[in-house]
Amino acid sequence: MIEQTATVVSIDDEQIWLDVERQSSCSGCKLRNGCGTGLLSRHVGKRFSRLAVPRTENVQVGEQVQVQIAEKELLSAALMMYLLPLLGLIGGAGLVTMLSGPAWLEIASGLGGLAGGFVWLRHYFSHRQDGMQTQLTERKT
Repeated sequence: MIEQTATVVSIDDEQIWLDVERQSSCSGCKLRNGCGTGLLSRHVGKRFSRLAVPRTENVQVGEQVQVQIAEKELLSAALMMYLLPLLGLIGGAGLVTMLSGPAWLEIASGLGGLAGGFVWLRHYFSHRQDGMQTQLTERKT
């Protein structure tokens, strides 16, 4: 399980919205002072992602909680986010290539397949009943 501390930013009837600070590995690297990524992260500042978690507990806005996400769920979602649009791009362009279509049509159908992959993923993740299996494990005071 991947654990992360998050701050409750809003609550509705079914969900708790959390702000989770994005972490990079720059704090543990020995070259952080000479690395471009480390310098950039210091100048950009802290970045947050908003996460919706099913409401299973009574929490208050501003409270910090510990969130767990299963590695399997995270890896499968990341694989889908990268692989499906890429397969749409290759499949769209490959289909027109097999049919001996013009180059502009190969490009257009490849971009259409890419866009179709992103649209399908958005629909899939927004209509998924269980969402990403997350759970609040403890409250931080």
